[in-house]
Formats: sequence, C-alpha cells, structure tokens
Amino acid sequence: MERRFKEGRAAHYQIEARMTNLVSEQTNTFTDPSLPFDIVYHADLFDPITLTVYDVKPSVWLANNLQYCLYQLSGYYHFTGARAAAFAQYQKKVDEEIQGPWFTFVPKELLTPWETLKAIALRSDEMLMAQVQESNPETK
Repeated sequence: MERRFKEGRAAHYQIEARMTNLVSEQTNTFTDPSLPFDIVYHADLFDPITLTVYDVKPSVWLANNLQYCLYQLSGYYHFTGARAAAFAQYQKKVDEEIQGPWFTFVPKELLTPWETLKAIALRSDEMLMAQVQESNPETK
C-alpha cells in the first residue's frame, strides 16, 4: 500500500510540474464557527487568475470513486473561494509513462453544497469519536 501511495504522489508531482501556470497548493485549514473542529485540506492546484481549483486524480480512481471525489472537489471549491472546479485526470501506461492530464470541469450544479458537506463532516466526526471511545476504556 505504501508503494502505491508513493507512486501516486510521484505521478501527482509530474502532473503538477507540467502545469506551470498553476499554483501548487499548500496544506490549509478551514474554520467554520458552526463546526466543533477545523478542517485541514490540501487542494492540488489552483489558478489564481481564473480562480479555478484542480484536483489531480488517476482516471480509474476517479471513475470508481466518483461520489467521494466530487465531495472532495466540492470542499476544495468552497474552502478556496474558487469560481470553478475541475479534475485533472491522468493514467499510467504499462511502461510507467504518465499520460495526461485531461481536464474535466464540473458544473457548479454538480458540486455538493456546503451545508451537505458540513453534515457529512459532522457525521464522520461522530463516527470517529465513537471508535475512539470504544478503543479507549478510559473514555467510557
């Protein structure tokens, strides 16, 4: 698993290096007073001229995990204040060559609204905290 993560990260870096007019985003923190926690995020690329956020994804992963990827891109869109959002898809050939990126711009109507994302984040936090309490007898 660690090898695949490293390979994926290397592919991301190659794609980001090809897109010289875009800014590689640093890790940021989003705060909403209505949430009991902050959200740490890392959008892959951002175009400061057009205010477009890009999420770099392997094409097969995107196809197999589309809803998850849309939630993630929707969050980046909201957190960065972007005006547009797109996937930068790529694929690795058998000889390890990276093909791409191909851009898929997502219409705003297909991005998940912040209220829905917030509800998902709250539910995820509840489930995580329940797991922590189950695994730690001192919290019971």
